[in-house]
Amino acid sequence: MQNRRYNALRLLSLVFKILGVIAVLGTILSVVGALFTGISLLGSFGRDFAVPGMMGFIGSLIATVVSIIAGGLTALVLYATGELFDVLLAIESNTRALAQASMRQNVPGAPYPASPPYAAPPPYSGPPPY
Repeated sequence: MQNRRYNALRLLSLVFKILGVIAVLGTILSVVGALFTGISLLGSFGRDFAVPGMMGFIGSLIATVVSIIAGGLTALVLYATGELFDVLLAIESNTRALAQASMRQNVPGAPYPASPPYAAPPPYSGPPPY
């Protein structure tokens, strides 16, 4: 079994992913609540424009749109942060494996690989340089 390193980063990745899922659930609850509020205030559709803050049906529609945008972006950023930690850990693991494979190939005392023979560039046949 491979030695797992950076356990704190793995834990942070999991925490951010869980927070992203919780944010999605909170966004869904917020949107449903705003929609139910708007449906319950549908009878006062013509009277809500004089109320400060537009607390009627139109206000609930605005709250729904804002909740979808803000909650969706928050959930996306949280989950993407968790995925970013996973990507960084995968890069570290791949780099470590590549370094170990490279060390196994470099045996002390082994000759260096032959370099390709030198080939002179072709002669210049264009107009004279200025």
